[in-house]
Amino acid sequence: MSAAVFALNYFLEPKELMSLVSPYVNLEMIDDVELPISITPIESILLVLFLAYGVQTLGIICRVFAGRLNNADTRLFMAKTNKKEEGFFGKLARYAQSAHQNAQEGFPIYATGIILCVQTGVEGADLDRYIKIYLFTRFAYSAVYLLQAIPFLSQPLSILRSSFWAINTMIAALLIKLAATKAAAVPESS
Repeated sequence: MSAAVFALNYFLEPKELMSLVSPYVNLEMIDDVELPISITPIESILLVLFLAYGVQTLGIICRVFAGRLNNADTRLFMAKTNKKEEGFFGKLARYAQSAHQNAQEGFPIYATGIILCVQTGVEGADLDRYIKIYLFTRFAYSAVYLLQAIPFLSQPLSILRSSFWAINTMIAALLIKLAATKAAAVPESS
């Protein structure tokens, strides 16, 4: 059985996917969490973008403190210096850039899932729960990545960071699956 066939069969039921997450995340606790602001699913897309660019902004500030910012040709400068960043602020800037790039890589999957859920009429507690988990793991991923700039925390936190990434990616894929399940259940009108 190929990995793709296994994945398609496994994702038939969203509850099966959540069973992978539940040992690490108390789902009942997530339901009780109230976000400090009330957001719609579409607004959550903007919040994810804010998190991605917020961490990049922190990286730019760190480069200023490290005395290593060249805004004339930023992309070339970043390509040349990212591997050579030294000192705490340099390392923090490098990790912030990596967290930003990861957020950009995951964003299209999440945004697609949210838009499909909205278009197919997925709503309610399950969608709210998945949005909260995604936002929490996206924020936690970036925070843990930045904490890795502290030398003695780097290795142990890398495992935690990867766990947040895996949960984050599974939730984004689950959103697409929820929309597909909802779309398949809706009879076509003639």
